Amino acid sequence: ALVLFRQVQNGPQEHAIRAYLQELGLHALKQDNETAMKTVNTGLRLFKDDPQLLYARAMLFAQLDDLTSLERDLNKILSQDPENSEALNALGYTWADENVNLEQAYDYIMKAHQLDPDNSAIIDSVGWIHFRQGNLKQAEHYLRLAIEKNPRERESYDHLIEVLEAKGDQQAVEAVKHEIKKMFKEE
Repeated sequence: ALVLFRQVQNGPQEHAIRAYLQELGLHALKQDNETAMKTVNTGLRLFKDDPQLLYARAMLFAQLDDLTSLERDLNKILSQDPENSEALNALGYTWADENVNLEQAYDYIMKAHQLDPDNSAIIDSVGWIHFRQGNLKQAEHYLRLAIEKNPRERESYDHLIEVLEAKGDQQAVEAVKHEIKKMFKEE
């Protein structure tokens, strides 16, 4: 696979970028973050500030807990395209998850939601920012909606459990845990 990726990386830009992303995904799957970073950085040297490669590197920085670099790459995308819903959501969600910059996180997430209202990951982020701001009823509503849109996204269930625990609704927590066991075949 690597030989094929490397051959395509020497082709037209649209195919080369996809080949860099595929190679990055392969290294990430093997949890080889060092090689993954080298791969995406090589792509960015050739295709300076490409938003797909910047986003991929930002997500790699998230795995490495390098929030400063993640913010830099996502802000670079947003400077090129202020309506990039993926970058808006990723940056807003990261801040919400870290419990920092909550007002700006809310603005970014809500703008992403306005741009892509059916995206379950963004809907999850809307729920998460409401949770971080203490709006538990709204948080539960959006997290349930995210699960309805994409029942295979485990993180939304985990977020919903956290919200229900904060509400003190243990019966609902147990119901969600039961749903997780059925959906994900957990013991």
